[in-house]
Amino acid sequence: MGSYKVSLVHPATRVLYATVRLQRLDANGGDAGSGTAFFFGDFDSPGRPTFLVTNKHVLETATATRALFHTGEMLDKRSFSPDSEEWLEWPTTALWRHHPDPDVDLAVVRVEELKQYAGGGLDRLFHTLIWSVWCPTPEAESQFPAMLTTAMIGYPAGLWDRHNNLPILRRGTTASHPAIDYDGRAEVMVDIAAVPGSSGSPVLVIRDDKAEIFLGVLYAGPTDIAEGQIVFSYIPTLGSTPVVQTELGVHLGLAIKSRVLLEFIRSL
Repeated sequence: MGSYKVSLVHPATRVLYATVRLQRLDANGGDAGSGTAFFFGDFDSPGRPTFLVTNKHVLETATATRALFHTGEMLDKRSFSPDSEEWLEWPTTALWRHHPDPDVDLAVVRVEELKQYAGGGLDRLFHTLIWSVWCPTPEAESQFPAMLTTAMIGYPAGLWDRHNNLPILRRGTTASHPAIDYDGRAEVMVDIAAVPGSSGSPVLVIRDDKAEIFLGVLYAGPTDIAEGQIVFSYIPTLGSTPVVQTELGVHLGLAIKSRVLLEFIRSL
């Protein structure tokens, strides 16, 4: 673990601590790939509950999930310096709650339940949140331009700053109008390469030094198969061993709109 101090004033820095690299484990406890999960807080619900969010397909075929969490204290109300890290492993059949619609690729776990499962190991858990107040209403979306500059935080191709336990930030644009449900589903297309390991990444708009728009959760992308046919499929989790694939990425991704996540969480 690296030793450093950073200011959390700017939202682009704060969101560095809003994700974790979710490692999938097979029945023998071996590495079965990875995806992305992020912390989400419901600002307007009693107690302001917090959740760890990912895609259902990140959990499929894995018997357990494992993540490395930051622990430490805020030095003041504007900066953070990590002092330790904590691994936690839990069965995929425990704690995770799946969206009831089989076509909605979302799964969540309450952070409080993770802490209880850790038996004190996460008492000093440190993370930042993507807040429900960042979820735009349809009325707000209607005022957006068709093209917005977006940021995506996660672990593309399984890459991360392992020494400091930090994700990779990427930038792109919306590729469909945020107010219009892409292809009739509550989704938005983004011009960001949806490579393995990016599943579950939050897609945000960070502008004017304020992270004010949470567009959605990346889950799928189009690929051009060898015959030249364009197909949409889940973004695969990163395998434990790199392999050559015949599909060609089209540098686009699909994100489930944030309002779908908010509705799901409030239904629990």
